[in-house]
Order: sequence, then structure tokens, then C-alpha cells
Amino acid sequence: MDEMRKRLISLGLVVCLALALGVVSGVSVGAADGVGMIVDPTPKTVMVSQDFTVDIKVTNSGGAEVNSAGAHLNFDTTYLEVVSITPGSALGSVMTNTHSNAAGTIDYEASVGTPTSPPVTTDFVLATVTFHAKAVTVGTALTFVFTPALRKTAVYVGFDDELSGAATNGNVIIVACETTLDGHVDLQGRDAPPHDSWITDLTVNFWQSNVLVATETPTTDDAGDFGVSGVTPGTYDICVKSSHALSQLAIDVEVVACATTPVNFGTLREGDATDDDVITLADYSALYVAYGSIPGDANWNDNCDFNRNEAVDLGDYALLYSNYGQVGDCYAP
Repeated sequence: MDEMRKRLISLGLVVCLALALGVVSGVSVGAADGVGMIVDPTPKTVMVSQDFTVDIKVTNSGGAEVNSAGAHLNFDTTYLEVVSITPGSALGSVMTNTHSNAAGTIDYEASVGTPTSPPVTTDFVLATVTFHAKAVTVGTALTFVFTPALRKTAVYVGFDDELSGAATNGNVIIVACETTLDGHVDLQGRDAPPHDSWITDLTVNFWQSNVLVATETPTTDDAGDFGVSGVTPGTYDICVKSSHALSQLAIDVEVVACATTPVNFGTLREGDATDDDVITLADYSALYVAYGSIPGDANWNDNCDFNRNEAVDLGDYALLYSNYGQVGDCYAP
């Protein structure tokens, strides 16, 4: 009896040791190292009204044999809505792919396929989610959930869930978008840009259906470029003018929300000293009176310095003469 007892005790010790070491066939002894689930990238910064993507990734630095995974997330519908969910390529058999923009839920599950399909042993993208940013916020969460059973976020190696109720949530920062007109004008009589003589005050009028809806007054840089920010998205006829040149019109310009719309307005024709958008004898008379003057002189007229060299001279007369009798694109008698 004592000998039998000793043998049973020895066998028990061997079994316990085997279980502890994980060498008994079919016995799992705990989570595989390096398996996790994340939202990538996080935080993600986007502009309001922008569509953007994030990846739901399974991390697997330890090379565990993953056969299936499910990602279940909640999001705030005040700030986000799902546009689409695109399956990743690693787990080719999609089991669930649904979302609700009313409830703020995402449910996605996939596996390798049949039980004979090989497992995945590297990091991989489970799915890519395209969102639409609805409102500005300093941060809104993409939160993994683990209950109830039908919404359990999990990564399976063998028959074990290696996440054990832990995953790295995502965060989306939504900032106010900039809708900008990026304009350019060429200027006559100046030195080659970049040069200070290209810095010019402009009036920019936005028209819709022959109604003036907005006026802005930007200043060009030393190459004739200027910007107007905060433009309401829409389609406009846009008129650009300086106080001493004829207006230029760009027709049917579509200003896109949360984007920069480039427009080249062409050359502003100099000689409009009276700023009435037509070059006539009145402009010539103004130049005649100011001719030969420099800033500070009693007869100085800044609007007659068409080439912006701080003197009213033959160069200014030549510009007026070359454009004499012309009218601006936006001239209204």
C-alpha cells in the first residue's frame, strides 16, 4: 500500500509539473505574449467635414498563432459617423461586418477560414474604418467593448482569447477646417519677383447670381500671391482689383470646403488712377498733375505710381498709355 501511495504521489507531482510547464497536450497555460489590439493611429487629428481612416490592428510581437479576431467599438455620434468598414487581408473569412450611426457601434469579426487554414503569426490589420468628422472636439474616443458575449472584442489563439478584456482605445481630435482661396495676380511694370514692388492691397469681391455676397481686402506678398481664409464653400464669380489697376474676373470658381482653392487671376492692367475701373482722360489728367513727384511732395498721388517705384515718371505714363481706353472685367457703368 505504501509503495502504491508513493507512485500516485510521484505521478501527481509529474502531472502538476507538466501542467505548470505547459507540456501536457491540449492544455493552455495562459495568454500568449505580445498579442493586443489597437486603433492606429491614435490620437488622429482631422478637420471637421473631413473623411478619414483608422486601422484596427492586431499586434502579435510574440508570433502567436492567431486564428480569429473580433473588434467591437463604441463611438460618439455627435462627432463621428462611419462611412465604410474595409476588411483586412490577413483574416480572409469575414464573419460580421456591421455598424450603426444611430447607436454609435462598430462590430467586425473575421477568421482564417476553415479549420485547416494556417494561422496568422504576425501583426496585421483586422479592418480599416472610414469615418466622417461631424463636429469640432478636443477628443472623442473609439472604445473597445467586451460585453455582452455577442460584442466581445477578442483575439483567439487556439481556443483562448488572448486579450482578456484589454485593448488600446483610439482617440480622434477634430479641429475647425480652413476653407481658403489661394490667389495670384501678375503686376505690370515691377522688378522681377520676389520684390517689394509686388506688395499691393487688393479688393476681392465674391459674387453669386449677380449678388455681391462678400468682400475681402487682402494684401499680396512680394510675388503677387495672396490668401483669403474663412470663405463659405460654394461657387462664385470672383473679382480682384487694386486701386490703380483694372479689375480681373474669375468665373465659376468652386471653393471647396476644408481645402485650399488656387486661382490665378492673370495680369492687373495698370493706369486706373481714379479707381473707377476704366482708363480715360481723367486718369491721364491725374498723372499729369502728379508727374515728377515723389512721396511728400504737394502734388504726390500714390495712385499714379503704377509701377510702385516711389516716383511718378515716364514708366507710369507708359503703363497708362498702353492700357488707355480699356475697362476692367467687372466694370459697371
